[in-house]
Amino acid sequence: MEEQDKNPVRILDRRHFTREGDRRKEEEIPPEEKPVAIGQPAPAPASSSAPVPEPKPEPEKPGRNREPGQPSVFTELVLSLSTSCYMSLGQIPEPSGGLSEVNLEAAASYIDILEMLARKTRGNLDPYEKDVLDKILYELKLVYVQVRQKIGP
Repeated sequence: MEEQDKNPVRILDRRHFTREGDRRKEEEIPPEEKPVAIGQPAPAPASSSAPVPEPKPEPEKPGRNREPGQPSVFTELVLSLSTSCYMSLGQIPEPSGGLSEVNLEAAASYIDILEMLARKTRGNLDPYEKDVLDKILYELKLVYVQVRQKIGP
């Protein structure tokens, strides 16, 4: 019997009907179990010895606490893809010293990837990130057309 007193678990019958199928009377339903109408404050819970946990602060989003004009991970991704595109267009010399080979198909793929990133992130970039992406896309498209005209059809 003592063991039952130590056990803090309570079993409450929350059904609104009796075993015979009749609706339970209002006075039979404990106040903490009565439904609350929308817009009314919920009744205060029965005092318990368990402490109420404090709400956790929201985790900080990466890259949002940086100084304005500082590159983010997204900006670094855009710059990496644009560098690869410039190499495919023969605009950046290889480490060995000569110009890289022109590969218009690869350059077009890089531009397509950057355009897809611009579409998918529309409205979610800060002004700096949007500006970097827009300017790089404009410059890459311009260089792509110039290289394509030099090579010919």
